[in-house]
Amino acid sequence: SFMADSGTGYWSDESAFSISYDRGVCWNQPALIDTDIDYIADTVVNGACGEIYVATVNGPDTYECCDCDSVWRSNDDGDTYLRIWCDRLRGDYNQGTEWAVMDVPPEQTDEVSTLYMADLGTRTIYYATYGGLCGWDSRSTGLDYIVDISVLEDTIVYVLDRDGSVVKSTNHARRWTSPEDSKVTDDSGEEARSIEAYGDYVLVGGDMGDVTYSSDAGESYSALDDIGDG
Repeated sequence: SFMADSGTGYWSDESAFSISYDRGVCWNQPALIDTDIDYIADTVVNGACGEIYVATVNGPDTYECCDCDSVWRSNDDGDTYLRIWCDRLRGDYNQGTEWAVMDVPPEQTDEVSTLYMADLGTRTIYYATYGGLCGWDSRSTGLDYIVDISVLEDTIVYVLDRDGSVVKSTNHARRWTSPEDSKVTDDSGEEARSIEAYGDYVLVGGDMGDVTYSSDAGESYSALDDIGDG
């Protein structure tokens, strides 16, 4: 498109050819997508069935109509992609840039059905069904600044705040436990960075090398020895 008075070109208006597989209930974009990709924020791969999910960031640029971000899905080992989510991430995480992380339940080996995505630097997490083809729901965690998530099962997800607080949902991110201090930020100046859940165990890492763990499904945390800077 062009401004009528100057002929200046605009791009990234997010127009696209869209397709529905369910008689118009949900729509996704396979081609002619007018968008921009500045960063790949995260990927999720299900090697058993050839599914790949990619979250991308479109930073604001001059003459762009929209700095909308995207999630893409491939079910043919990356040969083709379908855009299944398009909206603006709202966080201020990566040196002033919005960012996202995704995760799926580890038991989904035949095909991905449930998908979670966190808008880093905010309190928002997205929950999607049908492999992200339909039904993306935005849910508030009650935290202030999300830095990572870990999905244990279809219904269970842990979310980590940069101050070390951890919340847990056991019902598709609808309701959350009260924040639990992971103790990973007990050292001065350290911020929480990553979380991983496996069974009743939860590991939390800080950006200065501290690691804490829970062996009771996140109800309490203890510190491991430092493993070095970074």
